[in-house]
Amino acid sequence: MKYKTTITIILLVQIALIIVFLYCAWQADQAIDKTGVGNLELWRHYNSYAGIAFYLALPMWVASIILAVSGKCFKETHSQIAIGLPPLFMVIGWLSLWFK
Repeated sequence: MKYKTTITIILLVQIALIIVFLYCAWQADQAIDKTGVGNLELWRHYNSYAGIAFYLALPMWVASIILAVSGKCFKETHSQIAIGLPPLFMVIGWLSLWFK
């Protein structure tokens, strides 16, 4: 039971970080257009926050894998969701930024 609660908390933190990443990446994309014209300082601001959110979500994802393996709950549904859902959200969200 302890592992399930911890993995659930890690999943919620990962989802929050992914939402922050996607929002900041979208705002950075809005600040500067594809020709390079726009507010470069605002782009740097949002791009740095997107990078921070990504680099915080990555160790949380690795921690969920390590916790699931060490707790021998790797085959349980909540562990599989916590391991598979964040990368899926990240890829789908990132791809959706390309197709506006």
